[in-house]
Amino acid sequence: EALKIANDRQLKILEEKLEKMRNERILEEKKLEEARRATEVAKLEEESRVSTEKIEAERQLKVLKKQLELKSEAEKRLESIRAKTLEKKRKEQQIWKDRQKELAEKIEIENMLTEDAIAGAKRAEAE
Repeated sequence: EALKIANDRQLKILEEKLEKMRNERILEEKKLEEARRATEVAKLEEESRVSTEKIEAERQLKVLKKQLELKSEAEKRLESIRAKTLEKKRKEQQIWKDRQKELAEKIEIENMLTEDAIAGAKRAEAE
């Protein structure tokens, strides 16, 4: 009888140890599953961050390309305006030179006429 009681106690102790070990194993499995989930979440968050950064970088690249294109167009327009302005100034200078030349010719003609008139008046006076 005492042996049976001792065996029953020993059995109960072993069953309690077994139950404790099962509970520990279940707890470890839960911890492992939580760690897997946390790793998966971290991986998905990293992929999302990288994807977001890639999208932002592509957007910035498009913006920079558009700015470069607009700058190039503006430079072309500016160069065209400069060329037109230079051409206009050249034409204005040519007109000014032509007018100066016409004025010089008129003055020369007037001087000749005046000299002729003076010479004619002197001849008339001498006669």
